[in-house]
Amino acid sequence: MSQQYREPGGAHVTDRFQKRDGSDSALKVRLEAEGKSLRDYKRWRVRWVDVNGRQKTRDFMRKAEAQRFTDETNSAILRSEYIDARAGRTTILDLYKEWEPTTVVAEKTRYNRKSTWKNHLLPQWGDRPVSTIKKTEVQAWITEAHRNGTGVATLEQARALLRLIFKHAVESERILANPAAGIKLPSAPEKERYFLTVQQVQALAEAVGEHYSTLILTLATTGLRFGEVSALRVMDVDFDRSRLEVRKAFSDVGGKLVEGLPKSGKTRSVGFPSHLREGIERHTVHKGPMDRVFTTLEGYLLRKENFRDRVFHPAKREASETLGTPLPPITIHDLRHTAASLAISSGANVKVLQRMLGHATADMTLNRYGHLFESDVDSVATRMNQLFAGG
Repeated sequence: MSQQYREPGGAHVTDRFQKRDGSDSALKVRLEAEGKSLRDYKRWRVRWVDVNGRQKTRDFMRKAEAQRFTDETNSAILRSEYIDARAGRTTILDLYKEWEPTTVVAEKTRYNRKSTWKNHLLPQWGDRPVSTIKKTEVQAWITEAHRNGTGVATLEQARALLRLIFKHAVESERILANPAAGIKLPSAPEKERYFLTVQQVQALAEAVGEHYSTLILTLATTGLRFGEVSALRVMDVDFDRSRLEVRKAFSDVGGKLVEGLPKSGKTRSVGFPSHLREGIERHTVHKGPMDRVFTTLEGYLLRKENFRDRVFHPAKREASETLGTPLPPITIHDLRHTAASLAISSGANVKVLQRMLGHATADMTLNRYGHLFESDVDSVATRMNQLFAGG
């Protein structure tokens, strides 16, 4: 037989030492008979019905504390803000163990989250009951960690993960509000991006040797990430439309290459300039549709770290010697920035550049490359003047 549902609320204070008729309760009689001090026992009991219709009790030493808890409980239930105190005692470690397996994320993301949890969140918050953590405490932790040398990028990952764990705590009714929401990070110095000129790109492409020259030119003209270029298959090349279909990308997960979706989570189609056609054809000839377009000299999968150390760095030195001036201190990823710069110089607008780079929003593209569009202001004014002068 199912238990009858009781209306939530109704919190009230009762005296554990006194019956309704004013006589001593059995508890008081027993304690006095045992010679125990009544002051050592919680005399005042609050009874109420929670939002699930269950009877709850909590004892207090002082009547004023019991009455305050009574008022707060009734008010919280009326405002639909009631949280069971026992649920709030769940530790951050237990919340993480409960939440993490339910997330649907890429292997790389999961690996990075576990590293952030182990190195930064577990030592600080693991054994803390979730209801005891205040926003001011989280903010102080971020500030202190930065003062002790933790980088802003690392803190951003830690804050994001902590916020997700607290979000789960809110949704599972352990707490009412997310203590990590609205937490501010220290300002990070603007990371300098380097761009190569066409002449520098060509010198670098020659320096890497014939086998890798088209790879360098593809990175510097299409804006694909290294993991996207290395994952390209022959079937992803559309010679009729001069397009590369970016369907997959490699990422390094604990030293293991894992193939998944591109960083944005979406596929995209990127055009390649006609001067790359011959080189790409050379990399696809005599290969099947599922074979990789770009590989090592021996035909193995490309690994970014190996390519950087064995090919890219030596080629930078050789290109600098050929040009007679040092190349900027570029990384492989800076070839993506170079592609953005060259695309803007070629007349690409923000939306085209967004689709080319696979950014989630045009705002993201503007935040990173908006300064490169500044020259357009003058050119628009000049064209406008020509328009009116011609009229």
